[in-house]
Amino acid sequence: MAAHTARIGIALRAAAFLLLATFVFYSAIEVCESSAWDIGKVGSEPWVEYSSALRIHNLKPNTLDVIAFGGSTCATSFSPMDIWLVSGIASHNYGGSWQSPYQSYFLLKEVLKEQNPQVVFLESYQLVGYQPDEKTYRACFDPLPLSENKLQAISEHLSAFPKEKQTDQTLSYLFSINKYRQTWKTLTEFGFTKVSPLEDYYGFYGFVYRHRVTPQSEEVSNFVGFTDTGTGRANYQPEALLYAKKMIDLCKQNGITLILYKTPHIGWSAEAHNSVQSFADQNGVKYIDFNMGDYCAQAGISFATMFDDNAHMNIIGGIAMSQYLGRYLRDNLADLPDHTGEPSYAAYENDLTRYKREVFNECFIRETNMSLYLDLLTAQEVRDYTIIFSVKDDCQAQMGEEILGKMRAMGFNSDKVFEEYGHSFIGVWQDERVIYEARSEDIDNAEVDTIDYKGVLPDGMKYYVKSAGYRCGNISNIVIDGTEKSKNSRGFNVVVYDSRTGRVVDSICWDTHANAGTTFKR
Repeated sequence: MAAHTARIGIALRAAAFLLLATFVFYSAIEVCESSAWDIGKVGSEPWVEYSSALRIHNLKPNTLDVIAFGGSTCATSFSPMDIWLVSGIASHNYGGSWQSPYQSYFLLKEVLKEQNPQVVFLESYQLVGYQPDEKTYRACFDPLPLSENKLQAISEHLSAFPKEKQTDQTLSYLFSINKYRQTWKTLTEFGFTKVSPLEDYYGFYGFVYRHRVTPQSEEVSNFVGFTDTGTGRANYQPEALLYAKKMIDLCKQNGITLILYKTPHIGWSAEAHNSVQSFADQNGVKYIDFNMGDYCAQAGISFATMFDDNAHMNIIGGIAMSQYLGRYLRDNLADLPDHTGEPSYAAYENDLTRYKREVFNECFIRETNMSLYLDLLTAQEVRDYTIIFSVKDDCQAQMGEEILGKMRAMGFNSDKVFEEYGHSFIGVWQDERVIYEARSEDIDNAEVDTIDYKGVLPDGMKYYVKSAGYRCGNISNIVIDGTEKSKNSRGFNVVVYDSRTGRVVDSICWDTHANAGTTFKR
């Protein structure tokens, strides 16, 4: 009996050890994979794939009406918050870096285990564009949980490999600790938490919103907004074509409407449009190409303000496109529900409030006139903002009565600074009132005319401000949490801090010595 009990004890300890070893092994793989993506060793914008996978697979089952798939042009153009805003339709962006129809097909198969969407969007660039490489396959496979779909995706991808390599490659995809072993030297917080520092910043149901504005030339704009595409054709990517067709068939089997769409893209061509349009016609699906003049005009696409680069939209472009798609869904697919006001979709309303603030924050980084900038600072939306002013050199020479009047209206009273040359000035404006203001009495003694101030932001972040005019030090410092944020240039150095999001929204210097707030450094 004692021997039998001992054997049971040994077996239980062995089972516990194996269970613990398995947990540690898979955890190590997960940490290495995640850290590799976070530090960019596998692909660009690593948070996109993990963030999207985590979010979409944590949603309540059968709550999504619409899902978008595709490469980075999808990730940066399809905003579920704007779809919701104009239609009340619940959607998610499952786009990712260089995601091809091959990856989209298997991602859709996995999502259909949990969701029953009525519409699927597929961004069409990869049909005639980029040929996938290893990093794009790993972008698809790594975030997926171990499942029949993952195994099938790996198997079909590796079927073209020599048989002697297939086993090693399969193990590499399933147990990728060897692939990412170097990551142990540079583990990141993201690897352990799967919450990237950028998670909230890009966390609106998969929409990756970019801030940069890269105007496209008039010549390019005229080329892209074409109305006559001729008869030429671009070559399809064979694998992409095969899996786009599989995706269409899968949608038809599940009663889902698939819509092809193409974002404005300077590298797109009339020949590419014709090929995708032909594919859409052959398979009986709708194709919306925003490179076409009519769609471009209806969506209000501006080539001067809505591009991050020549291939991707910035947040303003994503808003324009998504609101068009939301209106299209609302007006053309009557069965899609409007969930506005439904208690089970309260998260969308809550996230919309947060999203609108991010959109409002975009206004700051796009404003190039100080007078209009001050109008933004005094708008009703500016709750929980702290605006810090620090003068370097001189702010007075060409300041003008309009800006002077607006500074006074905000509550600043340092008229000598605004009316006489070279004074130091610090101002802190928070929640619609001045909470601190200081100016130098004179302009040429560094010991007494250089001024500084220490404060604490509403979220507990410490900051330090220093100002010195041209003759008493000629410097501006605005340091938040130990990091310099001032542009340290001539005139009004301004930092806008949003306590709700815990980040600096803008840092700019208005050179009111040179002109009335139209020369700036950002």
